[in-house]
Amino acid sequence: MQKAREFTEKVKDYKDIPIGLLMYYNLIYQYGTQKFFSDFHEAGVNSVLVADLSIDDADEITGPAASAGLDTVFMVTPNTDTERMKLIASKTTGFIYTVSLLGVTGSREKLSDTLCGLVGKLKKLTSVPICVGFGISKAEHAAAVASAGADGVIIGSKIVELIEKNLGDKEKMLAEISTFLSDVKSAISPRIY
Repeated sequence: MQKAREFTEKVKDYKDIPIGLLMYYNLIYQYGTQKFFSDFHEAGVNSVLVADLSIDDADEITGPAASAGLDTVFMVTPNTDTERMKLIASKTTGFIYTVSLLGVTGSREKLSDTLCGLVGKLKKLTSVPICVGFGISKAEHAAAVASAGADGVIIGSKIVELIEKNLGDKEKMLAEISTFLSDVKSAISPRIY
């Protein structure tokens, strides 16, 4: 955890951008819940999503996160019912991570046809920002997410793919990531940004 904290501090020094962590609860618990949130807020983290923590157990982190000044992020999937969405929205202080499709994360050819309805439903239930992730691997996907009314797009696997593809050539890696993100930014502007 110390290395993660040091890395976060370096990233925060580089750019004034929000930093969100994706964590597993046992790491937070072993470190000490209150200490984790305090230390990582001090390091520059803005929000934390604890992937393996059910909304039913959210109180394990919501109090410590709030007292440290960190936002909480919880997930909604296409299978989440309306009552559970309301509960998730009530516990979320950062943004709702909206899973675009069922299955595992990674690049996809197309997004779910139900995405617009899911984002629209969430928008009616909460004023918390709605960000969509899982399978966003093309600028066209990001444009579809923006058109659905989302407040943000989350891209992970595609960036990892570009890094892995270019491990031996840092300049090419950075150029490909920059080009990809520039295309995404163009696709979502002015709806998101």
